[in-house]
Amino acid sequence: MATLTGKKPSETYKDLLQISNSNNGVDTTQRALSDGEGTATVLELSTTAVNVDTSSGGQFKLGGTAITSTAVELNYTDGVTSSIQTQLNNKQDKITGVPNEFRVGGSSAGSVENKSVSEVKTILSLGSAADLDKGSSTDNVMQWGENSSADGFAQVSSAKIISKTSSQTRSLLGLGTNDRPTFGGITITDAFNAGSIQLTRLANPLAVNGTNANKLFQWYTVSGTAPNYSYVEYLSMIVKDDAAGVGYIRKDIFTNAWTGGSS
Repeated sequence: MATLTGKKPSETYKDLLQISNSNNGVDTTQRALSDGEGTATVLELSTTAVNVDTSSGGQFKLGGTAITSTAVELNYTDGVTSSIQTQLNNKQDKITGVPNEFRVGGSSAGSVENKSVSEVKTILSLGSAADLDKGSSTDNVMQWGENSSADGFAQVSSAKIISKTSSQTRSLLGLGTNDRPTFGGITITDAFNAGSIQLTRLANPLAVNGTNANKLFQWYTVSGTAPNYSYVEYLSMIVKDDAAGVGYIRKDIFTNAWTGGSS
């Protein structure tokens, strides 16, 4: 505060603090602290309370940092008059982690409680000796019984997906180690390649040219007349395939005639 000694009242009244320009002093009525000219501050005092008026943009700070929480928010955290703190503490106690237990919804609204394995079984209507299937999730596929194996197969069993090795899969299919499955009822539309046996549908009857190399058997299909069906007109077999060209024999299925040629 400035020194008042030797100064006129007109030179010092701004240095004086007062309560809302009142001659009553500090009493039970809450008034703003102001200077001698009546310029009020955001701080209000009474004999029973201290208030910081933030309604007009003023700030309440602690350690230089503005407190942005409202009184309602602060009271909710503190719980001085509403016992909310007791409720929060109660909820916090309920969700304290306990080894080998489960967390389930509590009996009161919004609460969470720890339950033992036996308690969870009771909630799920399971007997005390009931076992729960345990699995691990890999890319949203649930696996039971064993870990997945490289190049393994998935078996669906009783609504479960179980990983099986190649050996286990052959056993399930009734196949021996050297068995090879034979497929029946196969419809060949364009080509069939089974190692040394190759069937290829031709756009035209087999001709003497290099484009037919490496095709052991070939057939040529043409469209029939009424009643509008397709049929095999020629069945051809390549009998020579080397750098010199292609030799072939061809049988017309309808005339039963064989023809041959070479490049």
